[in-house]
Amino acid sequence: MAAATSCIAALCTPKTAGDDTALYNTLLLTLRDAAKVPGRKVVIVFSNGPDNASMVAPDDVRAVAEDEGIPIYVISTNEVNKDAISSGVFKRITARTGGKAYWAKTWQKQVEAFESIREDLGNSYTVTYYPQPNPNEGFRKLSVEIPSDIGKKWRVHYRPGYRPRSSF
Repeated sequence: MAAATSCIAALCTPKTAGDDTALYNTLLLTLRDAAKVPGRKVVIVFSNGPDNASMVAPDDVRAVAEDEGIPIYVISTNEVNKDAISSGVFKRITARTGGKAYWAKTWQKQVEAFESIREDLGNSYTVTYYPQPNPNEGFRKLSVEIPSDIGKKWRVHYRPGYRPRSSF
């Protein structure tokens, strides 16, 4: 437990660039650090505004998270309509990595967002898939379905696909 706590503390250390916000730079560094830690991982971003200082593009961060299989959850204290660009980026990054985006201006909404994330993580399962050899080195789409009537009671949330790690 002590090793896990130290890894969590290292990943939660703020990475700042002065008074500017370099959110995507920070996310990239966090994802690279997290990828080195064995076991299941998730990144939760708590943001109060747009990125105005990153050298890294949001889609580069998304690609690293997809490649490493690390879902990103975002809790933004801005209103969804206040900053359409950041809102769109947050929606795209979270959807493509298997996470979710929340807009929570009040502390009550922030608590609800964290509870929803805890519920997702506490009730999730890992499914392993080994594809047949395939020359397609690009993005591979996934679909997860529960075919029986009992499956209608379950909520299925999954990332839309993956990139293969090595060529066949």
